[in-house]
Amino acid sequence: MKRTAACFVWLTLATAPAQQPPKPSEDPVLKQVADMSKRCLAESNQFREEGGKAGDPGDPARKWATLFWRIREEHPGTPAADRATRAAFSWWRHADQDEEVMARAEKLPADDPAWERVIYILKESARKRGAWARFTNKAESLLSVSKDKKLRAAVWKEVGSAYLSQDKPEQAKGAFEAILKEAPGSSEAEDAKQFIHEINHLNVGQPAPRFQAKTVDGAPISSQDFRGKVVLLSFWASW
Repeated sequence: MKRTAACFVWLTLATAPAQQPPKPSEDPVLKQVADMSKRCLAESNQFREEGGKAGDPGDPARKWATLFWRIREEHPGTPAADRATRAAFSWWRHADQDEEVMARAEKLPADDPAWERVIYILKESARKRGAWARFTNKAESLLSVSKDKKLRAAVWKEVGSAYLSQDKPEQAKGAFEAILKEAPGSSEAEDAKQFIHEINHLNVGQPAPRFQAKTVDGAPISSQDFRGKVVLLSFWASW
């Protein structure tokens, strides 16, 4: 009887369901931001389908960007504020409000987590307006105070991209090399390696890299076959 009872107890314990920790309640403000994003996207798509253009006074993206910014101000320091801040900058940029993007970015604190996304948006607005000095000044300000490796890598990447847009490959290379030094193994570092390779080997005036391949008919082909000739290379891909 004792063995039977022991066996019964063991089986009962073994088959008892494990207790699952309670799920954290959903942040209502985060949900509000997500719902706002869906409504903003739907209104913006409808606006453009009806012939509206970015920058028009009636562009709903302008209205929604302001509403997202209000969420940021009402819930500072929260995940919802971070997401709302990113959304506000994205939609201002979408509405061609580049001056608004740059003015807000210049006042955004250096420790704001939204910078990882905002630095790219700021660079694109600077590109649109040809305001590279304003972008560079802000980027340098961030790098002078931020210790966050992920943010620093994101900033260096956009600084390098900005220099490439200005046809300054050596300055761009320096920015990408900073990523390799400060954030090795990161996704930004992998991108930096590709940019450095292009700067070193694929710039205008440099010899084309040697290659060997096969034609659509299966015949071998080599870049050496065209040495001294004018060649047009057409790159394409299907996804």
